[in-house]
Amino acid sequence: MELHPSTSAKDQAASPAASVSPSPAAAPGAAGRANCRYNWDRTQTMAKGMVGSKVKQIQCLLNNNYDYTLTVDGKFGDSTDTAVCAVQRCSGLKADGQVGPQTWKYLDTPMAGCGH
Repeated sequence: MELHPSTSAKDQAASPAASVSPSPAAAPGAAGRANCRYNWDRTQTMAKGMVGSKVKQIQCLLNNNYDYTLTVDGKFGDSTDTAVCAVQRCSGLKADGQVGPQTWKYLDTPMAGCGH
C-alpha cells in the first residue's frame, strides 16, 4: 500500500476505496422469499380454476422471481396459467400449468435466464 505524506496507513485502510468490496448478487428467489408470504404450504397441486392464498403465493412468486405483472388476486386464471407454463418450459418441466412439487421448486428458486 502506497502511503501519502499526509495520510496514515490507518486512515487509508478506513477510506471508502480501501474498504469497498463488490456486493454479491442476490440469491435466486430472494425477492420472492422476502415479498411473498401468503402461504408456504407446498403439498397441494394447484391448477387453473383454483382460488386462495396458495394461488396468491404463486402469483407473487411469478411477479417477484420472474418479472411478471400479474394481479395477486388468488384466482388461478388464464394469465397465471400462461405464466406458469412459461416457467415450466424454461425450467425443463412438462408445461401442463399445474403447480406441483417440481414447479413449486422453480417458483421458489428460479433458474437463471427464465425471466419474463
